[in-house]
Amino acid sequence: MRDRSSDIAVLEGEPRYKPAIHNGYWPNDIVTNGLVLNLPLHRYSGSRFKSVDPYQHLFTKTGALWTPDGDLLDGIDDKIESLNVAVLNITTAITVEVYLNPDAVNPANYGRYLDFIDDAGPGGSFHSYALGMEGTDETNVRWDLTGVSVLNSGLGAVTPGVLNHIAGAYDKNAGANNNKIIVNGVQVASETQIASITSKPNGVLRIGGHTGGGQYWKGLFCLARIYNRALTIQEVRHNRDVTRWRYGV
Repeated sequence: MRDRSSDIAVLEGEPRYKPAIHNGYWPNDIVTNGLVLNLPLHRYSGSRFKSVDPYQHLFTKTGALWTPDGDLLDGIDDKIESLNVAVLNITTAITVEVYLNPDAVNPANYGRYLDFIDDAGPGGSFHSYALGMEGTDETNVRWDLTGVSVLNSGLGAVTPGVLNHIAGAYDKNAGANNNKIIVNGVQVASETQIASITSKPNGVLRIGGHTGGGQYWKGLFCLARIYNRALTIQEVRHNRDVTRWRYGV
């Protein structure tokens, strides 16, 4: 396999057998209503590539090592980012979901899986929304919505060393328990909020760490999806189930 690092949108295909039906679902039949980012990292080995959603966001990879399941991030300075992605500046309703395998030992504090951040904003680098780990504990998910709240899953929600499907979802107009964290198809935390997420018109979508704070994440990052609405728990489970065949889960 060639490392065509200068190519854009290098599709590596599906190295593993793709069954007609798995877990009762058609493979890759994900929820598409409200989808604004779909980034399956196993499909790209180059340093620049585009997402496979209708917006085709251009991403640049620094340092991360490609594998047939996704990108290995070293927790030191590896990152994957897309600049000036206005459609991802979401303030009212959002879902962020990721498939990843955390390393059992992480050198960073508050390592970020994914965040939408303005590095040049007033007062320095600051995010709009971020999904990552709480403190130095890989088992505890932190769903951080600036202007709204910081919600934690609690200890033991994530299992390091294996694949985990993690999602944060919020809709300011949805009433009770409208902010939630879902891990491997189970709602592990929820709360009620009414505020809007802080807007970052010049935001950058970054996977793997907050460069301003050194909050890098270590592990295998497989895919990321973002929606401009709050998916139901059933929809999040559906996305998990139609995708996990790809990783032998």
